Amino acid sequence: MVALRQGRRGTDELEGTDERAGCGALSGAEAAARLIDAHTGESLSAGAVEHEVGFLAARLAGPPSLAVVMPDNDLGGALAVLAAMAAGHAVYVANPQASAAARAALLDAYRPAWVLAPEHAEAGLAPRGAHLETARGYGVWSTGWTTPVHPRLQLLLSTSGSTGAPKSVKLSREALDASLDQIRRTLSPGPDERMLLSLPIHHVYGLTMLLSHLVGGASVVVGRKSVLDPAFGALCRRWGVTCLPSVSFSFDAMRRIGWERLAAPSLRRLLHSGDRLNEATLAWAVETSGRHGVEFVRMYGLTEACGRVCVLPPAAFVARPGAVGKVVPGGAIEITDDGEVVYRGPNLMAGYAVGAADLAELAHMDGLHTGDEGRVDDQGYLTLTGRRSRLAKVFGVRINLDDLESALGELAPFAVELRGDEPLIYTEAPYSDPFAARIASVLRAFELPPAVGRIAFDTPLPRSQTGKILRGAHAAEGSLPAAAVMRRSP
Repeated sequence: MVALRQGRRGTDELEGTDERAGCGALSGAEAAARLIDAHTGESLSAGAVEHEVGFLAARLAGPPSLAVVMPDNDLGGALAVLAAMAAGHAVYVANPQASAAARAALLDAYRPAWVLAPEHAEAGLAPRGAHLETARGYGVWSTGWTTPVHPRLQLLLSTSGSTGAPKSVKLSREALDASLDQIRRTLSPGPDERMLLSLPIHHVYGLTMLLSHLVGGASVVVGRKSVLDPAFGALCRRWGVTCLPSVSFSFDAMRRIGWERLAAPSLRRLLHSGDRLNEATLAWAVETSGRHGVEFVRMYGLTEACGRVCVLPPAAFVARPGAVGKVVPGGAIEITDDGEVVYRGPNLMAGYAVGAADLAELAHMDGLHTGDEGRVDDQGYLTLTGRRSRLAKVFGVRINLDDLESALGELAPFAVELRGDEPLIYTEAPYSDPFAARIASVLRAFELPPAVGRIAFDTPLPRSQTGKILRGAHAAEGSLPAAAVMRRSP
């Protein structure tokens, strides 16, 4: 069980950082709140959270089994996850926005004893078992299945971008505990911090931020408002938000909006993970750190490592903005002879699962070949240089598609794929002759002839719920449009 307790600021990584703005403008009860619903404005103290978690956990009593929880970013979703864990069950944290067919496939594959889902996701669940009650808008279902699970199995997390079979990462209780301890020692969440969690709880990044900050004594505001929402600044001011974990898409938006226009003076700490930052946003982050005293913490994480592999603290970010940090305590990074990053540590997964038959066993993982390429400098800082699968030779020129995508991303949101030996380039921006000429200039900088690729303009780029552009292997699933309507590069 993840217990709520008052934490203290750690000193392993963030020693010397300034104390962040507190919640002095709030009432006594609001300032003491540990879990807050941004939509309803309801807040719960630590004691109230533990009471509600205990009450719901008692409804899930029984031998350790599997509980599927489909949490929205609200109080009910956070409490459902905490209660299922408190009841001693292994928890599959699933996407509440998945289709009814996907939910049915998940339940058929894993045969959970319990299902906790928001009312809007209950369609199709009735045949699965008995609906016991509704708690904070979440139906609680007992299915009658008795699938055996390993006693140390704690979490099942959907693999990033999965669109087909419900493949998941198995994480043991020890791996989760190790990950939360690594976050405590590197990010040091404490009572002076109030985090806005707009990342989806069912994603490893959002889930570990929720758990680690509650365990560390911080307060968490759960909601779905992003920096693009006109009410974002008002929400931060209302609840004294000091910390925002997010992904590149949100930071790109912040750069375009401008820090002053966000009007969120309490927000003093930005956490980044999930994907690459383009050069313009990196430069903006460095400038914002210096001018406004905002801490910018970069992280490198993998679902298979419970979401955290490296952390780059604010001081090092300014000096090494291209790095993703030093390895977390207890972990180790190795770079293979061909440049691949291999991670070893106590937070590693215990293998994959595709169904109920995989839940009774936990595998021992000696190391994780990440598929990322990188280098480690003499101070131990890791810099990622690309994905192995994103290296390509285009008409005799060897290029990294991630680098090309990042360079084009200075102009507008882009995605780059390779079909055969021809790049296919997608952008959300509309066509214009000056814009096409700027694209051609970027291609020339990569020693590519401008006519080497085809470009689809004014094309919405599908994104995951954490803001990542879905491309590559997912194109076969329809994540990116077909290449039929494209202009040849000028």
